[in-house]
Amino acid sequence: EVSIYGRGKLLMEGTSGNPVEIVAATDRPWGCIGLQGPGSAGSRFRHLKVSGGSVGQFRGIRFKGMVNVYTSSDLVMEGCQVGPNQVGDDAVNLADTEAVIRNCHWSGARADGLDLDRCQALIEGCTFSSCANDGLDLMSSQVQLRDSTFTDCGDKALSVGEASRLVGRKLVATGCPTAVLVKDSSQAALIEARLEGNQLAVDCYQENWLYPRGGSALLWKVELAANRRELQADKASFIELCQTSARTLPEAHVSQQPSSLWSDLIADQQGQ
Repeated sequence: EVSIYGRGKLLMEGTSGNPVEIVAATDRPWGCIGLQGPGSAGSRFRHLKVSGGSVGQFRGIRFKGMVNVYTSSDLVMEGCQVGPNQVGDDAVNLADTEAVIRNCHWSGARADGLDLDRCQALIEGCTFSSCANDGLDLMSSQVQLRDSTFTDCGDKALSVGEASRLVGRKLVATGCPTAVLVKDSSQAALIEARLEGNQLAVDCYQENWLYPRGGSALLWKVELAANRRELQADKASFIELCQTSARTLPEAHVSQQPSSLWSDLIADQQGQ
């Protein structure tokens, strides 16, 4: 299997009319792209079309996705098309990395489309369709998500876990078993979003006892339409509805303006 590994800056920059394409030459998968370390800061993936890859290992580091960047900063992905990966959990896996991801499209990922572990990221104008597991999976990450669409994911459109903090504005999630999951001391503020035609719109719970709380979700000006179930939360979790019409639970708090619980989260993300 052919892979691209590096500890320095990687520039893969095409144009909309002439993209960089990395695909399998045969019916067998190729390896992966794996960048690691502070020397890879400033890497750029622009107008990259990538599919048919797998996973890899280099100098003791296991790369679990088709495209991987670990322990880096100032990463930019823009205008990329990420197709199905043949082996591995993630189409794209970022860890301990600061990234800006704009106008990228994920389609047909073998499991998760984009997996962020301990990252800080701005994700804007992206689409996630037909990912077999989650469209976007967050672990211990801080993310600002804007103007993005999730359709027909096999499990969750958006999974916010392990003390992650998310502000999501103008999102659309349709046709998923669960649109948004928030768990294990994570906070997610959804603002002007539309969750439609899902089995369950929002689910909050405590899964891992190492985290003292479940999930906390704010739905502010969110449209809930044609979901089989709208809200679900366990006793360790909290859902707040602000200018949002929903079939409420005992755990749901209804308000006209977000409570002070959300002030720091929203202010922090606006400052990014």
